[in-house]
Amino acid sequence: MTVLATEVALTRAFSVLLRFHYVFLAVSLATCGLGLGGLVDHFLRRLAGRGVLAASGLFCAVGGPAGMAALFATPLSARLTSLWVISLCCLPGFIAAGVFLSRAFTLWGRHSGLLYFADLTGAAVAAAGVIILLQYGGAVNAAFWCASLAAFAAALVGRRPLVTAPALVLGGALLFLGLANLSARWVDLPALRLANDPLAKPLYQELGDPRSGARLIHSEWNAFARTDVVVYADPVTGRIDPDGDLYVYTDGEVPTNIVRYKGDLRELAERYKDFIGLYAFRAVMPNTALLMGPGGGLDIWLGLLVGCQRMDGAEINPSMPRLVRAYRDFAGPVYDFEGVDIKVAEGRSFVRQAREQYDIIYMALTKTATTATASMALVESYVYTTEAFRDYYRRLSDAGAVAFVCQSPWLLVRQMLTALVALEAEGLSRAEALDCLGLVSVPPEQQAAGPYRHLMLMFRRPQGVDRWQSLAKMAVASNLLPVFFPRCYEPEPFSLLRDARLSLKEFVRVANELWLPGGRGLNFVPCPDDRPFVVDLTWGVPGPLKSFMGGMAALLLFICAAAPGAVPGFSRPRWRLAWLVYFAALGVAFMLVEIALIHTFTLYLGYPVLSLATLVFGILLGAGVGSRLSQGVEEERAVPAVGWVVVALAVLSALLLATAPALFAATLSWDVRVRSLVTLAAVVPLGMLMGVPFPSGIRAVVSQIGPAAVPWLWAVNGVASVIGSSAAMALAKIAGFRCTIAVGLIIYVVAAALMALARRRNTVVGK
Repeated sequence: MTVLATEVALTRAFSVLLRFHYVFLAVSLATCGLGLGGLVDHFLRRLAGRGVLAASGLFCAVGGPAGMAALFATPLSARLTSLWVISLCCLPGFIAAGVFLSRAFTLWGRHSGLLYFADLTGAAVAAAGVIILLQYGGAVNAAFWCASLAAFAAALVGRRPLVTAPALVLGGALLFLGLANLSARWVDLPALRLANDPLAKPLYQELGDPRSGARLIHSEWNAFARTDVVVYADPVTGRIDPDGDLYVYTDGEVPTNIVRYKGDLRELAERYKDFIGLYAFRAVMPNTALLMGPGGGLDIWLGLLVGCQRMDGAEINPSMPRLVRAYRDFAGPVYDFEGVDIKVAEGRSFVRQAREQYDIIYMALTKTATTATASMALVESYVYTTEAFRDYYRRLSDAGAVAFVCQSPWLLVRQMLTALVALEAEGLSRAEALDCLGLVSVPPEQQAAGPYRHLMLMFRRPQGVDRWQSLAKMAVASNLLPVFFPRCYEPEPFSLLRDARLSLKEFVRVANELWLPGGRGLNFVPCPDDRPFVVDLTWGVPGPLKSFMGGMAALLLFICAAAPGAVPGFSRPRWRLAWLVYFAALGVAFMLVEIALIHTFTLYLGYPVLSLATLVFGILLGAGVGSRLSQGVEEERAVPAVGWVVVALAVLSALLLATAPALFAATLSWDVRVRSLVTLAAVVPLGMLMGVPFPSGIRAVVSQIGPAAVPWLWAVNGVASVIGSSAAMALAKIAGFRCTIAVGLIIYVVAAALMALARRRNTVVGK
């Protein structure tokens, strides 16, 4: 429970401060400490077992909060984008937990099914319980509370007053510190004094820069995100403009405006007359609108300015509507006007469940549309995939349009091609699809004024030349820059798209030669739901991820190479290698299947945090039950049992992947709580099967070689799990999540064959 809850809390904290893929690397490296704990346990093998358990439990309890405090409340915060600093602060607590678990499996390896059941069940409970801690205490305080569990664990295994009493005192102190820190904020996320560092989030750079004038006036956590309200003062005089907006940051990203409203729409009309977002509404003049992420309410004001009668909205951050209403005296009743209905929901899921037709579907600067650095965002977004635009197309009225606003010009190009593919999939020809699309941008000299820089309009029906000419003139009159208007203004390379024989990959190659000569260029090819990494415009696997996987692979090879000299029982190279590869394969395969399943169900459940909690809870709970059942299998039948489990896992996985689309479509309109139960019913059986091979292998090793091999095999499995989590994201980007599951199943088959080989060779040696 402590390990998983702390990992989630760290991930949440780093997600506020740092770019996503960097968070992923840092936390994966910290989690590697679980594997390294096996190595430390080997060197402590001469110490008494229970003493090691109690001591490692106490170190785990101290290590997590100490690392959090060192990172966020000391001068080390100036080095928060250093992978080494983060790792050195986070590793000790995880290494201590690895020592604890390794020693437990060494002492009671013949009961590994029971131990693994307890381990995974505790992690499953934490996957759900930590959401509550994040909701009410935030990531920092959740880490304090999680650490108290490790202290209580140390008290349980210590059995001596000299250990039990300090452990209980430490656990109580950590609970108190978490509660006190809610208001005192001795440890909180720091302002980052990192000028132009692409790894740090914008808000925390601005708070650390006195020239920005940024002042934090309100902050709150929930399970989805940290939400901050900021006001900007003149950096010289320190005065705040009484007519200025408030800015709301979600996880430190580009903010949404809470607009100052004095009761007169004409004032807002004058202020936003040349705004690119208002241009989108004027181009359509909608009566009905769907707002994807209305945020602080600016989107609602734009609709009101053109006389929109009904506006539905899907806002994923539950803090946002409450905050906007809390500032009602400043912002007016923007969320409560007649005809405005804003729901807390994920946009894509909301669209799939909707039955209304809309004149405009407006999405501006949703979180994943704000990244300007192409290689910074190995994070999935189901809002901008090809299937997403097909969903939007079906919700449009005959005269309706999708309006997409983003910060990056390169993302604009990818989304244009995505819309083109979606329109063609809905039955339009290439020429008809192009006649549905228009692009416009803010002039370069004005782009520094804000992140609303580029707009794509996707109409449901092809628009005639006269219509596009009128929209082009309207853009010029609003001081906007036409980029592509069908049959009116089609500069290269967009004009090449008129040739239906030209593939999109060929268009991307030509576009890169024109815009970015001399390099590999950017990847503008549209992304499907199976590969939803829309904002990452790099080709192949991002460099930092490849470097990280290479480093973990080198560490794994070192552990495997060191094992023969350290464990006397590993005297036969062939079956020794088989066992080492077996446990490495299990670590990789489990993570490949688990991560791919989590992403497969994310769109179905809608809420990202709920999806993560439900999937991790279901898989780990099922794996714990499977581990418990494996304890009842006689050791001589372990090999065929693992073989049949792998066969059943492959069959069930294939059945789930084949039926998932129909299952999702048939039940998508059901209440999310019922959908969560459907998800659990689908993944718990898979988890049960995935929980059998590891404890079965531990029992076999203890029986045939002895407990001395367990720490090394624990280390191999732990480091391989980190490689598996990284490989899952890399493979999904290249080939998709379905392929990732397939590769994981193949590795499970290889692992089963290796177990059979190792047992056979050991039997022959024994004879």
